[in-house]
Amino acid sequence: MTGQYMPGMLVLRNDGFKTSANPIVTLTGLGSLVMAPFGAQAFNVAAITAAICTGKDAHEDPSKRYIAGLVCGLLYVTVGIFGVTLASLFTVLPRTFVTTLAGLALLGAIEGSLANAMAEARTRETAVWLSTC
Repeated sequence: MTGQYMPGMLVLRNDGFKTSANPIVTLTGLGSLVMAPFGAQAFNVAAITAAICTGKDAHEDPSKRYIAGLVCGLLYVTVGIFGVTLASLFTVLPRTFVTTLAGLALLGAIEGSLANAMAEARTRETAVWLSTC
């Protein structure tokens, strides 16, 4: 990786963590290699998960933000173990409820995206037009 970083590494650097990409790429590559015969997805440093777990929202003290990563990993494992049960639950619920729940879950992301898109007056009209397409 000469001069280029994966999105997760950029998030880590933006949040003030000074770490080399080499051990992370090596560890995730080996994990992917070991788990591939079992049908597992490739391991990676996901930018969204990194942003959630390494930002100031996780903890003001950067040395305690690892707890968010541990909790996130535990939740991923739990959803992985009970994924079929969770999917079955959503098939039993009314479609309108599931759609409403998904819409509510996306409100924060939509609000943030629209606020960023319309922040600059020069491009605001185009952003509004594109958001209606």
